[in-house]
Amino acid sequence: MILRPELPSSLIGPNVRLDDMRRELDLRSIGQLGFLVNDVAEACGHFREKFGIQTWYIPEIHGAKFFHQDTPIEQKFSIAIAYFSGYQIEVLSVSGANSSLLGSRPEPGQPVLNHIGCFVPDVENFRRRYGERNLKEIQ
Repeated sequence: MILRPELPSSLIGPNVRLDDMRRELDLRSIGQLGFLVNDVAEACGHFREKFGIQTWYIPEIHGAKFFHQDTPIEQKFSIAIAYFSGYQIEVLSVSGANSSLLGSRPEPGQPVLNHIGCFVPDVENFRRRYGERNLKEIQ
């Protein structure tokens, strides 16, 4: 589930700290960092050199159907997953007619943080609380 928050003005701008956002949105511990990249294999090499992340799981995706707000969309999707210092690291490459759903394409060789995953103890309670805070599920 991906939520798009309508953030208070206090959480918008270049000086916002992640801890402030976590507190305001009542997010639990961060467990996942997702990066948008141009090339998954190249990004794995970048993270291997820069951070020493050696082992990556790169699934082959065949015949997947993608949706945005219950509407089928056309896109090609590649992903690699690794575990590092207690975090799940994802690198994602998306192309196709709807590739802009995940954000603008990064410059070659420049991974861009796209999303942060937080674990919650009760998904239905989480959805209810976030619905009350004017957050909506986008995927």
